[in-house]
Amino acid sequence: MKQAILIFALIVGCSAQQDAATIIQHSIEANAADWKAAPDYDYLERDARPGGGTKTFEELMILGSPYERLMAVNGKPLSPEQQAQEQQKLEAAEVERQKESRRERERRIAKYEKERAGDHLLMEQLTKALDFTLVGEQRLGPYKVYVLKATPRPRYKPPRPRC
Repeated sequence: MKQAILIFALIVGCSAQQDAATIIQHSIEANAADWKAAPDYDYLERDARPGGGTKTFEELMILGSPYERLMAVNGKPLSPEQQAQEQQKLEAAEVERQKESRRERERRIAKYEKERAGDHLLMEQLTKALDFTLVGEQRLGPYKVYVLKATPRPRYKPPRPRC
């Protein structure tokens, strides 16, 4: 049976000694609040690439679904030429979305909401699918983090397969 080590950074008023269940509960509550608020905010997301390095995207909500705008590669801002290209792509996407028929827009938004619901279901199932044990504490940058061991529950069955 495979095990995973998870690190949860909790920026909440946690006492020095927490048990795994309390840590997970705080994490789930914070995630639920973030999930609910996400469509109302633009934000930056940094993705690690398989071969190494990172890409940083600005996630913008445009007419009901997100648009990713590349902002940096490996922590370095794009060149002025690349920034201009990304701005042109953004403007083209805005024009395209404004020209959509009502049905096209509804389909695009429904697809986004379906993906979002699937991601949310996955997070909701976390405590049903895994048993957590507190392994220790450490610092990750300026944050105190808890290191948890997650062990799959042998009889857990997901509510539906993810595609």
